Amino acid sequence: MRNLYAHISPEKQRAVFVPYPKWGQRGVFDGDSVRIESDGHEVMAERSDPRSAFHGFRHQLWWDKLDMIYFCGYALWNYLTLPFLLAEPGFELHAEAGVSRAGGSSPRLTDARSLLASLYGFSHTGAHPAPCCSTRPSSTLDSRPRDGC
Repeated sequence: MRNLYAHISPEKQRAVFVPYPKWGQRGVFDGDSVRIESDGHEVMAERSDPRSAFHGFRHQLWWDKLDMIYFCGYALWNYLTLPFLLAEPGFELHAEAGVSRAGGSSPRLTDARSLLASLYGFSHTGAHPAPCCSTRPSSTLDSRPRDGC
């Protein structure tokens, strides 16, 4: 499908794919459930515990639309929010033993923020990420309400 957009929430495990599976509908990944909604928020199809649906023979033959929402939502949410997650309190990174720099000194990454700064070229300011990130440029965002994503 062309012109498919993903809205990813860094605060909670949520991704919304618009339009999916067709115009006038959207696919919603909410961590422990997936659903297809109309633009008016009417639930057209839903699956609780979508991860368990991946067990069994069926997935070796075909995936349904809810499977695609789960797989893409889970993958994109993890890929795109990892820098934000690593900046949260409670994450501590250390270099592996035996890893050294050219000068012989061992790098010690005791804070995820220092890793993020070196990987992405920024420093943590204490500000929280925007409530909703989009994979499309802001200049093309439509005027429809995003209801938190």
